[in-house]
Amino acid sequence: MTVFKRVFAAVLAAALGGFTQIGSATEAQDADDAPRPSFETVDANLDGVITPSEAEGSWLAEVFADVDANQNGLIDRNEYETAIS
Repeated sequence: MTVFKRVFAAVLAAALGGFTQIGSATEAQDADDAPRPSFETVDANLDGVITPSEAEGSWLAEVFADVDANQNGLIDRNEYETAIS
């Protein structure tokens, strides 16, 4: 499990807090394993980077700073591919 996936699972578990039920850990794992959209789908203007506004409203918005490995405020293809692998 990649660092991103562990962080995502921890955030998801914290967000669900008292609302979890038996079997929900499996459901959370299934959601974590759901296919992610391609880089081109998220990079709406196809300029080669994903901005915070392009990530808005998606799973990526919640972990943007963690995925942005070089902390330049943008996510390039390599950073995105690392996050979804």
